[in-house]
Amino acid sequence: MTRLLILFVFIFSLSVVGMSQVVGGYFDKLAEMYENEEWEDCIDRADKLLGKKKYAGDPELYLYQALAYYQISRDSTLAKLTEYKGAYMDALKNLNRAVKKDKYGEYFPENNFIIEDIIKAGIPMILNYSADNDYSKINSLLRNFMSLSEDPGLVFYNGVMDFFNYNEREALETMDKMLPAFDSVKNYAADYTQPLLPDGMKHYFDLLVKEYELDSAEHIIKIAHDHFPGDTAIERRYQMNLDSLRYD
Repeated sequence: MTRLLILFVFIFSLSVVGMSQVVGGYFDKLAEMYENEEWEDCIDRADKLLGKKKYAGDPELYLYQALAYYQISRDSTLAKLTEYKGAYMDALKNLNRAVKKDKYGEYFPENNFIIEDIIKAGIPMILNYSADNDYSKINSLLRNFMSLSEDPGLVFYNGVMDFFNYNEREALETMDKMLPAFDSVKNYAADYTQPLLPDGMKHYFDLLVKEYELDSAEHIIKIAHDHFPGDTAIERRYQMNLDSLRYD
């Protein structure tokens, strides 16, 4: 039993080390800095290399900057510094640059775990902005997410948010495609995007009620209740008496 436990810990530690570096990378010094948690130095060195003609636009350099900024955003001390207030968004922007520069598939999909980890960290941020109805900040995050992933949960939520960001035509097109196939949307959405689904339904329902599209609102909340019966916000809306809002 002890041997098995030691073996498990050893294998797990190897997987953590492997996941923490860029797969297929060749900038050993950057890998070393990142492993040693020298994230600021890692960013600076990558930036200097990007300034050289030989390395200009190298995807790996952007990947290390993305990883380093991501770690800074999670560091309780560094994240409070003025220069790193936007560290998470810097991580997203550099990750997008890495994906765009990877024209020959040298780094993706092998490094998709970086995309997943960084998007996963942003989902609670979106939900916090959602609670405040801060649609502009949600939109800023979603724009970056959508260029990195085609996860059904993100696509659906982005469709709902399009209503609040003056993209009604795109929003309606997304809803027309995804609502009839919502079973598939829920089944294929990643675990970390699942919380966006009931939240998106909640916002869509509220919008329809506000615009007195009550039949559509009833249809939406029925779908939401069928899929998220334990969600308090959905249950509260499901119990609403919409008939009291109808005109005679």
